[in-house]
Amino acid sequence: SEDRIILCLDGKCSDGYWVFYGYTADGIKKELYRGKISGDFEIRHEADPISLGVYQDVLTFSVAIEGECTVREWKIDLPQTSVSVGESVSVVKDGTVPVMQLDGSIIRVPVAPKNVLFIGKSLILGMYELYGMCSTAPDKDYTYLTSQEILKYSPDCSFTKLRGNFIEQAQSVEEYEELLYRKEDVRFGFPPIECFTEDLDLITLQLMDNVNTPEKVSAFAQNLPVFLRTIKERCPKARIIWIYGWYMKPDVLPTLLAECKKWDIETLDISPAHTKENESYSGQLSFHPSGEMVVVPDLWISHPGDPGMRAIADLLTKKLFS
Repeated sequence: SEDRIILCLDGKCSDGYWVFYGYTADGIKKELYRGKISGDFEIRHEADPISLGVYQDVLTFSVAIEGECTVREWKIDLPQTSVSVGESVSVVKDGTVPVMQLDGSIIRVPVAPKNVLFIGKSLILGMYELYGMCSTAPDKDYTYLTSQEILKYSPDCSFTKLRGNFIEQAQSVEEYEELLYRKEDVRFGFPPIECFTEDLDLITLQLMDNVNTPEKVSAFAQNLPVFLRTIKERCPKARIIWIYGWYMKPDVLPTLLAECKKWDIETLDISPAHTKENESYSGQLSFHPSGEMVVVPDLWISHPGDPGMRAIADLLTKKLFS
């Protein structure tokens, strides 16, 4: 997609390495990836500059070859890809929705939830582990706005937000299991798996944007079916909605949609909300936990600003209750 760098290298090397570097605004050099090369080599490496900017604070990039090597050809490609997909709709007029069980049977649960788990990354916890990146305050991101609509139908509803590193950042099955089952979440002090409880009746997942390397794409395909089965086992009454499309990922989307269809999980395409008007902007101020308003770094401003967060919340609320 247009937010992805594809680096291609072709050459010959007796014994060496190729290294992908990033540089912060202060000129600090960070090694982002190192790969061994020998003999005739052809390298194709993908990187997401937005994700690297957000999570590594890098603004510019370079590639270096170490060892006795000859590079015959290199190029950087920014392909333009258009993906058109549909979305599932499951709400019915009697105020319930169908939820598939592990054995394939269907139960019906109320549309108005009592216990909600929002799972995502930067769009829900990108600002100081509190609220969505590039919204101006905690009460402006899409999870807060959606929760306020839910409370109109279910005044006693409770809400939890969970960072989804375990499925987006994992580069192997082993890393996925470590991040989900053993590594403590910084906000809770216990592993993320403990957030998946039997009393959940709504889970939204906004995860896919950071699956941006071949290793992550491969791991995502392996881990996603296991992850969805785990949710079904631990949260049998939960309505599940997978939100995608602020940053479209054509390498990952077919896998996601196929697995959601298999498990009868609802999907919500929010790509129509990603317009220039709904993005943040240079110089935008956001609330800091100290009580001050601070300027959002320009590197982040393709994320949704307040109008974008409102647009996402409107789409999600419509999905929930119409």
